[in-house]
Amino acid sequence: MKKIQNDILGIILSVICAVHCLVLPIFIGIMGINLTNGHLHWLFDLSFLFAGGLLIYFSVYKNYRLSGNIRPLQFVIMGVFFFMSAFVVSSTAGHILFALGGMSWAFAHLSNFRLHRSAAG
Repeated sequence: MKKIQNDILGIILSVICAVHCLVLPIFIGIMGINLTNGHLHWLFDLSFLFAGGLLIYFSVYKNYRLSGNIRPLQFVIMGVFFFMSAFVVSSTAGHILFALGGMSWAFAHLSNFRLHRSAAG
């Protein structure tokens, strides 16, 4: 049951991350805000990655070691690729890549959640 709760929390956090990454550039553009100090934004992004990474480890990776099912882990690897790519491209494309990474991790948790539900009954 605890793994299922980790997956539900992971889905919620991953979707929040994706929405944040897609809405923030629109909000900044509409409001005309100039972020001269982007350090807080990067700390926010890194905190999402850290929290998401912990949830990935405690739910998806541990389940992979037990079951050997690679599907959730494929979504994790895809998300890591998107997150790493986001750090080397422009701001707008970086936000889109971060959103894709967040959604990839949400799909990893969803896939893991479905595996647990089908195994439980």
